[in-house]
Amino acid sequence: MFVSAAIAVGVFLIVASLLHTNQVGGGKSASNIAQTNVNYLLGISNGTMQVDPHSYTFYHFAAPNGSSNAHVNGDFALQGNGSNIRIYLLDEENLVNWKSSHQFNAYYDSGQQTTGAIDVRVPSDKTLYLIYDNSHSSIPSKKVFSKINLVYNY
Repeated sequence: MFVSAAIAVGVFLIVASLLHTNQVGGGKSASNIAQTNVNYLLGISNGTMQVDPHSYTFYHFAAPNGSSNAHVNGDFALQGNGSNIRIYLLDEENLVNWKSSHQFNAYYDSGQQTTGAIDVRVPSDKTLYLIYDNSHSSIPSKKVFSKINLVYNY
């Protein structure tokens, strides 16, 4: 009789333990849920800006170290009067070269455009610069609408 009671208590504890485990994540452990990659979106530029003649404006950003599948995407368009603008995506070394009028390599170069789209992969843990360049123009300021984001997994 004593053995039967001990077996019954043991079975009860095992069943209770199984029921408790299955309540979290449909039977998956929390450590499995935490290991899934999550998409992050960082708005780099979202709205209208003015870029004066013979000048440029820029935004700097970086995908965090350890992130993956980082890319910059979005589009831009001139508003009102204005012939074109040039958009670059550069790292720090190439920004210095570009500002010094030396040869440089760009992750993205729109050429002189009135509208455009960008979708380019970029490295993680590296500061990048999204440049709106109107240095080639001597006409009045240009208004540029853009919505450009950095998307990555972490």
